[in-house]
Amino acid sequence: MQTIIQSGCRVKPGMTIPVTPASACLEYIEGGRGSGQCKQAFTLIELLVVMSIISMLMSILLPSLNKAKEQARRTVCLHQISQLNQAWHMYNLDNAEQICSANTHLNQLNPWDQSTVPGNRFNNWVAEGPGVPFNDICNTEQALMDGALWRYLEGAIGIYKCPSDHRGLLRSYAINHAMGCPNPLYGQGVYYSSMEIPSSSQRMVFIDAQTGTPRRPDGTVGNLHCFNPIDTAEDEWVPMAAMLSARHDGMANLSFADLHVETWRWRDRRTIDFAEGAMPYSVFQTVTFENKDFARLRQLLRPMN
Repeated sequence: MQTIIQSGCRVKPGMTIPVTPASACLEYIEGGRGSGQCKQAFTLIELLVVMSIISMLMSILLPSLNKAKEQARRTVCLHQISQLNQAWHMYNLDNAEQICSANTHLNQLNPWDQSTVPGNRFNNWVAEGPGVPFNDICNTEQALMDGALWRYLEGAIGIYKCPSDHRGLLRSYAINHAMGCPNPLYGQGVYYSSMEIPSSSQRMVFIDAQTGTPRRPDGTVGNLHCFNPIDTAEDEWVPMAAMLSARHDGMANLSFADLHVETWRWRDRRTIDFAEGAMPYSVFQTVTFENKDFARLRQLLRPMN
């Protein structure tokens, strides 16, 4: 015997209930032992309401989730800069307080012409060499392994790359020009020994930066060498300001000669726009003295007697 069940009803076998099409149940249950509960399907309107609620929740939660992920990446980056800073300090201790070079020249003669850059002390922290088309060491693991700090990092290639740097390069960090660069630029002073560094808690060493570029169509590579965005003698931005980074939601990580690390939020929106490529250098340079970040960054970079 077959029984039709109305929505929400419980019926015994053998009972018959008059139904109308509007109240008919969707499920047929064979008579026998036990009883059943009707099942109803969602209407199209109900499904649309549920989908709209889910979409609204996703729009609320996804930004928070992305922000949490970026905070985690920023923390990893800060830890890596701290490890690089420790390696920098260990090199100083092993070399009678002589600091490694902030530059990125080869730590050997150029293999293509057996020459070197004047002033090269062959203790560059990484050894990219010049960004010329025939330099096949640039942007490779070999450039990191040939650097003066490699032995102190236990072969950890990943330490050189910020997890928020999606440019496809191996290195995301640079050293302040004042820290042992062999060729002082713009008449700026340079430290060659850690004993020469005054106020070490205020002297920047490493920074999370736009170091290097993918090879251009002509085979060259830009933004190598040390971090030197400011002419501290003339008090103005210089083209190497292209190394400024704001990849951590408008912030950058940096380390100091006393081994502490910090996360800096850029205070001027123009610094972020320039770092993210939304403002050309020609415009960025014209607002030097209006920029809130210029003075405090200059203070970290300028050598002090």
